Amino acid sequence: MSSIEEQMAKILSEEIQKAIDQEILMAISAEPKLVFRRYTKGHQKYELEYGMEFGAGTFTPTGLRDYHLADIKAWCVENDCGQFVDFYRIVFRDEKEMAWFLLRWS
Repeated sequence: MSSIEEQMAKILSEEIQKAIDQEILMAISAEPKLVFRRYTKGHQKYELEYGMEFGAGTFTPTGLRDYHLADIKAWCVENDCGQFVDFYRIVFRDEKEMAWFLLRWS
């Protein structure tokens, strides 16, 4: 192998090891929790995305199940607050409604 190929192999090896280490840390870290944050890629002004946050601050819908949201969805229907538009987003009519939701569930 040339020295450039060896350097590239070493860098790739280090990056793979970092990724593996991060996955291991996430797996053994504290219990993930359901979190909400403002969704900035959507067309709606008052929109939240939700997902699981792991100990290292990783935010992902991975690991999120319907049972995590059952009480939240029921509360939203009972209080006419927010509309679930897909598996990871909620749209609200205005800032007040979104704030009310966040006060209850954050």
